[in-house]
Amino acid sequence: MQFSETTSLVMFFVLIFCLIVIYTLINSKKTEEKEATYLVNHSSIRQKYKMARSGDQYILDPHEAKLLRAILNTPNNSGLDVKQINELLNLTKLSKENQRQRRHIILKELNLKLYLISGVRETITRVPSESDKRVKYYSFVPEVPDFDTIKNLALSHS
Repeated sequence: MQFSETTSLVMFFVLIFCLIVIYTLINSKKTEEKEATYLVNHSSIRQKYKMARSGDQYILDPHEAKLLRAILNTPNNSGLDVKQINELLNLTKLSKENQRQRRHIILKELNLKLYLISGVRETITRVPSESDKRVKYYSFVPEVPDFDTIKNLALSHS
């Protein structure tokens, strides 16, 4: 029984197709395992952070606590602008780039800690002003479910 060239070619493509399907199935299984590992690690990190509290206080840097209190004290969650934050964090004597970098680091760390408490990814966001889109304000997102815990956290670090 001899195979023609066409039959050989068809068998070759069928074999390649089968290999591609097997490869895709294996990779999708690995992705599912990575996602499951991420979810397990993520929830354990939140638990460890909540357990690493000193008494009833979550661990906050003094700058983070000061910034959190200031944002909470703004009327109607209007937020703080960049100039106010720079003054609050004593960054006014630094270069513009250094101010931006330090603001970013402090807000990033604070957002991470608030995320571990509230479950909201970006608790404090940068919002453009309605009158001048170049001016940015930092305020809380309205979806924060555990706002009372955040208020108590800010007050406990006074």
